[in-house]
Amino acid sequence: MPDSEQHELRRITHQVLVRFVNRKHYAYDVLVDYSCMTRHMSHISLPI
Repeated sequence: MPDSEQHELRRITHQVLVRFVNRKHYAYDVLVDYSCMTRHMSHISLPI
């Protein structure tokens, strides 16, 4: 495998990993926001 090809492969792998990690963090942030929101809602105690 040529050096340039290996470098390209590593670059693509890195991009995919970064995207995957970012998506994971994003999902985690949404989950935290949601739990904070529901906690605030329960403080208000809406008649359900």
